[in-house]
Amino acid sequence: PIFEDKIPRGYINLEYGKTAACCHLYTLLKEKKHKRVFITQLLSIFDEQNSPLDLLLYIADNLAYFPHTVIEDILFIIKHADSKINGAGNDLIHTFEKQLEVVENMETDEVKANDSDSDCDPEDENMVARVKERLPGPAEVLHFLRRALSIFMLLWLKIYFKQAFSISDKKIDAYSNDAAAVESKSKPASRKSGPTFEPREVIEYLAGHYRNGESEETQLMAVKMYFKLKKLMYDFDEICDSSDDETTKAKTKSSLTSQLEMEAKMLQKTPKKMQKDDLDSDRDTDGEEKQVQILDKARKKIQQKKSKGTKKKRRRRREDSDSSGSDFTPYG
Repeated sequence: PIFEDKIPRGYINLEYGKTAACCHLYTLLKEKKHKRVFITQLLSIFDEQNSPLDLLLYIADNLAYFPHTVIEDILFIIKHADSKINGAGNDLIHTFEKQLEVVENMETDEVKANDSDSDCDPEDENMVARVKERLPGPAEVLHFLRRALSIFMLLWLKIYFKQAFSISDKKIDAYSNDAAAVESKSKPASRKSGPTFEPREVIEYLAGHYRNGESEETQLMAVKMYFKLKKLMYDFDEICDSSDDETTKAKTKSSLTSQLEMEAKMLQKTPKKMQKDDLDSDRDTDGEEKQVQILDKARKKIQQKKSKGTKKKRRRRREDSDSSGSDFTPYG
């Protein structure tokens, strides 16, 4: 593995950008069917309950930075990632909810209504507190958190592909419905240099955060991931139910990934871009001062030109006076 800050990453930093650590192996696979088998085997590791998170990050890095030559190869990964997100996500939610301790005074119709799938809000302190009181033991909390992060890693990978290769939801739907028709076009893949694959929560976990199942930080993170995953599964079900309604499907997909896509774009900002944004904001506050400085410089230049012109006129007057023998003496 390629280590960056003691965290194994599946890419290598080169002068022209990042490339997969297993890039050479991928390029040896010339046939499309061989590539598909290889990709499928890599993605199958995400199905294993006890797969180490650092291994999954290493695999996801490679999938992100393999030298993909056609869009169809990327759509193949996205299609299978969506399938795994939906299947593993529902299974994990079902298992975790069985483990939640049932508190008698919480079994009211009001609470059940507030706990509905569509109302899950990881920022709602009351909802977070209610679920936190019902959490299972530390081992179960850590297992859930690891599995949830592995599922979201596939979603973040999908978001990266959409941004790096300008892939729309419409194109993903077309491939899912009729892969053969889409593949027949075989459009070349052109990767943008800006987007990067950086699953922040996974990296924080591997850096040492959220390792103590009894800590407040870990339990809050687990509850928030539970709400996010539950909302994600609810949106997936809505997409399936509205498969014939393109407007509803588009709105649902927008609510599903818009926040994560926005977070990914924020992480893509390089220090130079951030510095430029700061300068742009400073222009609004310092604009008047800069205009005053420019005007002062312009006035000084005008005064210098006038001064030079006055000196020339005085010199000419002296010369004219000397040549005519007049008693006129220039002032100054």
